[in-house]
Amino acid sequence: MKYPILVSLITTLTVSCSSGTIAQRQRTLIDSSGPRPDWVSGSKVVLEDEKNLNFRSQATIRGDERLGSCMDLSRMQAQERVLTEIQTEVRGALSQAQTNPSEAAELLLTRSLSSDFQGKLRGLRTTDEYFERFQIAENERIECFTLNQIKRSDFERLKQEVINRVVAADPAVKAALSDQQAKFFKGE
Repeated sequence: MKYPILVSLITTLTVSCSSGTIAQRQRTLIDSSGPRPDWVSGSKVVLEDEKNLNFRSQATIRGDERLGSCMDLSRMQAQERVLTEIQTEVRGALSQAQTNPSEAAELLLTRSLSSDFQGKLRGLRTTDEYFERFQIAENERIECFTLNQIKRSDFERLKQEVINRVVAADPAVKAALSDQQAKFFKGE
């Protein structure tokens, strides 16, 4: 007789504790900048069309901080994402050319993410913004989203600037890239 009562008590405690945790973690919307746009809910970070690359970025801050700071963080994340995309493409081109850049060229490529392109990226602009202020348990948070656009031509120009800097640091990279282009046009 003691065991069914003990099992019943443990079950009751487990259910009440777990349901209390779920209730505490529920996200309650307090405020937003309007209806949630489709680009906010999507899973894609880079949205492409014929002429532009669109980068979705987001930042989350405490609820007692300024909304403008949250939007600034989201825009900076978009800049970082553009530079990361460029760095990935340059690394891919070097890999296809089957060359390993020198230590100086590698360092330059890694630094292209921060110091060489601090501030605004030429051609990158914010086309839409959205925020939500919400509460989880006792914590208020603000989540900001920005949709940032860069023309493909501006993206390619930035990528070429990075390549030019890497080539200047390591002339062997230039030879390898030139050989790769020659093989491509010869159909090899």
